[in-house]
Parts: sequence; structure tokens; C-alpha cells
Amino acid sequence: MSSRNQLLQHIDELSSAIEDLEIRRLVPMSRLPVELLSQIFKLCPRAFHRSQEAEEGYSHPNPLLAPLLLLGVCRLWRDIVISCPSFWNAIDLQYSYKMDEGIDAAHLATWLGRAPKPLPLSLCFRGRFTDDAQRVVQQYSVHSLHLRDMTIAKLPPMLASLNALQLYRCSGITIADCIDGLRAGGAPHLEKLSIGSIDNETSTAPLLHVSLSSLRTLDLRRDDWQQEQGTNEPCPSHMLRYLTLPALQNLTLSYSSTAYSDLTGFFARSSPPLFFLEISGFEEASEIELGYLRPVSANLSTLAIECRQNYGMAPICDKFVANAKLFRNLRHLTLMNAGYPHGFNQLLAFVADCAGRHRHFESARFIFSKGNIPQVIREQFRVSTQGGTVHVHLGCWGEEENQIQCMCSHCH
Repeated sequence: MSSRNQLLQHIDELSSAIEDLEIRRLVPMSRLPVELLSQIFKLCPRAFHRSQEAEEGYSHPNPLLAPLLLLGVCRLWRDIVISCPSFWNAIDLQYSYKMDEGIDAAHLATWLGRAPKPLPLSLCFRGRFTDDAQRVVQQYSVHSLHLRDMTIAKLPPMLASLNALQLYRCSGITIADCIDGLRAGGAPHLEKLSIGSIDNETSTAPLLHVSLSSLRTLDLRRDDWQQEQGTNEPCPSHMLRYLTLPALQNLTLSYSSTAYSDLTGFFARSSPPLFFLEISGFEEASEIELGYLRPVSANLSTLAIECRQNYGMAPICDKFVANAKLFRNLRHLTLMNAGYPHGFNQLLAFVADCAGRHRHFESARFIFSKGNIPQVIREQFRVSTQGGTVHVHLGCWGEEENQIQCMCSHCH
């Protein structure tokens, strides 16, 4: 009997010890404020998604990834995750031929059911936009009333409620498709539009212009992969000839042989209050003609130019100096060059000239694509510009520290 009591007592002690260990493991997490736990949980999807190539800021509906993975840990975690809107109002769906459509549809249904209806809903459809994927979108088109942001590899069937739309690596999408889609959808609330690549036209029918009164940011740069592979697809900036954007403030585009004629007609129709302009893809500095910017130069405060020739910055600077009177309100200038860094004394003289001509001038950035900035040059820039009021950024692409190797100042 004594042995039995001792055994029971030992079992009780072990049970108590196990319970203490459980409490010690769970209580510290349980004591954390719910707000702090939710902030910690928000880091999980981004960590998982780097390996899954999901769109940044979006969650992937996979039971092996957060946030679905967090639902099965404990009741506390489940309650926090379900009540956290940021997990459910941005969805990343990457389709491939190996994916099970039924499973994806079920996950999407669960996701949309948890997405808070008063908050904006963002969807990202990536990869090949198959017929199966289109059926899933149509199945849940009732939620388009809450849709505010979409990144998609095909023109979406609903545009009326969108604030932002990004089209990249599109297959079978032409300029005519884009224009017709924008016109048919109306897009009265569209404020940001990005188009990275388009296919060659198959139709010769004339296109009508479309006016987007709310659009403030337009990005018509070629995709990086398109530039690297040297594809023959038309430049997205050709869309300018069919657009009227009276509220446009930020424009980014790739240079093409028709860029200037497209810009001339676009500026004449739209008269936009343009503040920011970036033009990339110039092969030679001789292609840069800033006089075409005269209609929007009065409001322009930020200008960025990227040229691929490897003769240094001097030819690009000369182009700007020749048209300096146009940019009386310019504050920020960025010049990017595909060559090796050199000609630094000329750059300092150029900054001094800009500071003297433009009373609002605040910063200049000179970015090279090859080589490194020598330490002695960086030190020379720092000493020469110490105590100034105009910031000068000098660096090379692909470097850390915001891809800029050094930062210094130059006085007026």
C-alpha cells in the first residue's frame, strides 16, 4: 500500500511539474499585450513569403504558411490572427498548372469571408492567369465592391472601384486591350496605374482616347526582364497617345522612338500639374531633348534621367544646362549613367551651376551602374561640399545604404 501511495504521489509530482512547465512556456506569451502579439505575427508572412516569391505586403492562402499556420497553435493565437485585418485584406494568389483549383477556391472563400468588409480589399494574381483562375475571380466578384487595389497578369473584369492597378509580365495584353479595358471599366477612382509590358498589336482598328480624371501616378516603364532579354514588344509609354490625364502629378516612362511626339500630344490634351518625371532607357545622350517638357516645366520639382551610354555624366549634364531656364522651380535632379564613375570635378561644377540658377534647388543624385566610387573621391566630395545647403548623392547601383555610396552637401 505504501508503495502504491508513493507511486501516486510521484505521478502527482510529475503532473504538477509538467503543468508548471506548460504554464512557464505559455504565460510569458499570454502576458504580452494583444497589440504587441499582432505586430509580431505580422512579421511572419513576410518571412515565409520571401522563399515563396509572394508580393510584398500580401499574404498567401496556404495552410503551411502564416497566417493560416498560426491559427492552429492555440486559441489565443487564433483569436488574435482572425481579429487582425492586415492578414485578410491583402491576398496573394499565384497560379500554376500543378495547383489544385478546388483547394485554392476554398482558401479564397475562407479568406474573403474573414476580410473586414468596411476595409479595402487587395488581390494579387500572379503567374499565368488561366481560365480556372478567371472562374475563381468571377465566383467571388461580389466582393469587388470592396476591392481597392489589384495586381494582376490580365486586365481585371472589374475596374469601377479600383484605386490602384498594376499590370506586369502580361501575356496577350496589348495597348488596345488596356485602353478598351480602362474605357469599359470607367475607373473613376483609379489614382495609380503601372504597366510594365505589353504584347504587339494584332488589330489595326483605330483607338479612341480615354480620360481618367482621378489618375495621379502613371508608371509606363519596361519590365527589367524585358529590357535584359531585348524583346521586341512595344514600349508601354506608347499608351500616352491615347490617354488624357488632367490630374497627373507623377510620370515614369521608358524612352522610345515616338516618346517625344507622344509626350507633346499628351501634354497638349491633359495640361497636367506634373511634379515628378522620370525618363529611362536613353541609349545615347543625343536622344535627350528636354525642350519637349516646356508645357509642364513650370510645376516640375523632381526630374530623373537614365542614359545607358558609357561616356560619363558630362553629356547628360550639358543637355540639362542647355535647357536650365525651363526648370525654374526644380528642387531635385537625378542623373543615372551606365558607365564607370569619373569626371567628378565637372559634377561639382554642375551642382554649383544648378544651385546658382535654381533658387529652390535642394538635391542632386549621380548614380553610375559600373565600378565603385573610390574612397579618395568620396572624401573629396565631403570636404569640398561641407557646410552646404544642397545635398549631393554620389554612388553606384547595386550597393547597400539605399544603393548610394556616399552623401554630402554643396552650398549655393
